[in-house]
Amino acid sequence: MADISDVLVVLTAQAAAAVYPNGTGQASVAGCDVRLYPGWPNATALDADLLAGKVHVSVYPTQSERNVSRYDRRWQPQTRNVPTITLTQTGANVTVGGLIPSPFFSQNLAILIGANGYTYPVQAADTLTTIATALSQQIPGASSSGAVITLPAGPTPILRVGSTGTAIQEIRRQKRLMQVTIWAPTPTLRDSVAQAVDVALSTLTFLTMPDGMGARIIYQDSPMTDSLQKAKLYRRDLRYNVEFATTKQMNTAEVVVGVVTQQTTTTGVIASVKTY
Repeated sequence: MADISDVLVVLTAQAAAAVYPNGTGQASVAGCDVRLYPGWPNATALDADLLAGKVHVSVYPTQSERNVSRYDRRWQPQTRNVPTITLTQTGANVTVGGLIPSPFFSQNLAILIGANGYTYPVQAADTLTTIATALSQQIPGASSSGAVITLPAGPTPILRVGSTGTAIQEIRRQKRLMQVTIWAPTPTLRDSVAQAVDVALSTLTFLTMPDGMGARIIYQDSPMTDSLQKAKLYRRDLRYNVEFATTKQMNTAEVVVGVVTQQTTTTGVIASVKTY
């Protein structure tokens, strides 16, 4: 899920990339040490760094916030693991192929014969042979040898491999005014850092959140303060409205066998009608 802390981290990362375009091992755009972080600065540390000629860039949420939720709470597919197990048929034989994934993720296998479906959820400790054994022992008249299942005479089987993944749901959407503050010992250093950060953030239309959702970013204003020059502090605030979603996620699995059921109006009995 994404929340305000994720927005702070992403904005800080974007600002850092602008201030250190060649990496933090190289000089900053201002030619001095620049410390970037989410949150409000520690006064003691800030004073010491200003005296040492360093610049701070803090990213902090203001109190200006609006609830702008407007979308239905629908689960949407987000990620899908590519299946690594295969089922292939040659005549009366079904061969289990592929490999057990590492790192492991669940996969569901199914063999449909006529109106009957036979399924198996792959386990982390499985081998291709144990998978074939687990499937064959469910099917009347079937046998297995190694990774090969031999089916009895009958309808042509349907083979399916289902994977797993995640789904995401937006539960709320908000617009928050975010403040990126440059704290510098001189006007020149302040302006150099502020210009780099402002251009980088103003160029963006969306920020990508850790949950994969996009957050709209729009420039609002840029107040400047020189009133603390006696303390060798020159400040500029860059303020942006960021509209982002609060989300939740869940694990999902693809359906490999479905069952159509029918309930009679007289007895209320529920019975399976068709497997597909």
